[in-house]
Amino acid sequence: MKKQLREYSITNFEIQNLFRAKLTQEQIYFFSVILKILSKYMVLDRSMLEFYARGKIGLSYFTNCTNYGLITELKYRDDKEEKDIYYFHLNTAGINFAEMAGFLVNKLPITSNQFDKSRIVTFNKWAIAEKINLVNEVGAVGTNCKYFIANKKDCEKQIACFYRELANEKYVAKALLQRLNSIKVKDEKEYIMEDVYNKYTFQEINCELIAIGNKSCGSEYSLLEDI
Repeated sequence: MKKQLREYSITNFEIQNLFRAKLTQEQIYFFSVILKILSKYMVLDRSMLEFYARGKIGLSYFTNCTNYGLITELKYRDDKEEKDIYYFHLNTAGINFAEMAGFLVNKLPITSNQFDKSRIVTFNKWAIAEKINLVNEVGAVGTNCKYFIANKKDCEKQIACFYRELANEKYVAKALLQRLNSIKVKDEKEYIMEDVYNKYTFQEINCELIAIGNKSCGSEYSLLEDI
């Protein structure tokens, strides 16, 4: 019999009971670390997630988060092969937990495919190398992951990072202008393009895209091994 989709996640009531009654204190800590990081960065591999956690996270915490339906574990698969490469993003229960916990949540659009996830995970790897960090703001990731808003130590302006194949500086500047005017308070003046260039600088994401694999999908139980 096919598994019901309901079995791939847990309800808000079950999330509450899981954290309040079932998990150990150590599990609560590490689950929360994993979920908070994925709430912001959206798609990461284990090494990137541990970079943002500033330390190693035991395999069992990833496995249990997957098995409880809090995160989705993607194992690389394409038309030709399967690899022991894993990526993680929030599952529905993880999104619900993050919102209940008051975390900022950059929601991965429900329509996100291998191309969107590839852009996100590639940006995160590139950002680590460039020592820049996604801003802690709603709307930090542009439509279809064409650009990302980040900051960098000792840089006064925020950095609008974009893929040249998908956008250019003019496109991103226009999108940022629309964003600024959409979030301004009621009596605040209308933003103009000069304000965009006063607030942002622009930088291309110049690295090869990390492939996710067109056959990669989440599983009910974790397949991750300590490799």
